Amino acid sequence: MRSDKTMRKCSVMLAAGMGAAVCLTSSSAKAAKISGADGNDISFLNTATEFGGKIMILNRDVHFPEEFYFWPRGSKDTRFAGSWDSICTYHEGSSCKTAIEWLRTGWPRMGGPDRFIKVRFNEGGLKYGWIQYQKVGTGDETTFVMGAWAYENNVDGAIKTLAGSIEANTLFLSDGTTKLIWSNANEDGVSRYEAQMKNASGAWTTVSSDAAGAGSYSATVPAGSTCRIVVEKVDGAVEEIGF
Repeated sequence: MRSDKTMRKCSVMLAAGMGAAVCLTSSSAKAAKISGADGNDISFLNTATEFGGKIMILNRDVHFPEEFYFWPRGSKDTRFAGSWDSICTYHEGSSCKTAIEWLRTGWPRMGGPDRFIKVRFNEGGLKYGWIQYQKVGTGDETTFVMGAWAYENNVDGAIKTLAGSIEANTLFLSDGTTKLIWSNANEDGVSRYEAQMKNASGAWTTVSSDAAGAGSYSATVPAGSTCRIVVEKVDGAVEEIGF
């Protein structure tokens, strides 16, 4: 993936005294959901596999080779959610089982760091998933940049485009300290949270470490501290991009 890496990694970073709401990459802790941190970019006239090799997509219109296009290859009857001849992009939290139409091919829209395409393929039955997507370049220099992805491995299983956010706030206490408070409405795929603070030398130190499951968490730091929340996923990936 050659473009904005923040499209697949999001965390919270806050100076104590400020609140923030940011996105959290979600992959499921359940074996039924398969996910990855970064898909394969598809340059013009080339084919790449997605969903960990489950499907293949060609960046070309096979009838008009000079045109960029989403064109699936292979035997999985891959379809994309769209309308008319255009593949749509979606925001977080959209059901991947719903579409105006399921297109076999189509013109891809621009996409962006926070946009997703919905994908359906047949593997002993219909399976649904999503890929973060944006189009970079024009004409024969067009590349489809594919970010994080996930699909529901159960036939006809439900899955939503990247969903879940950490809401982070601070509370000033009378003893001169600051309480960090954060919550996550969707902890699918999250293993642990660490609240970290920068020390005098500029290094990050762990203030608290909490296993996921409670939904709401807190930690106390000295007033004026620069802090962040680091999210560890069940697959070992760590989200730690600051703003």
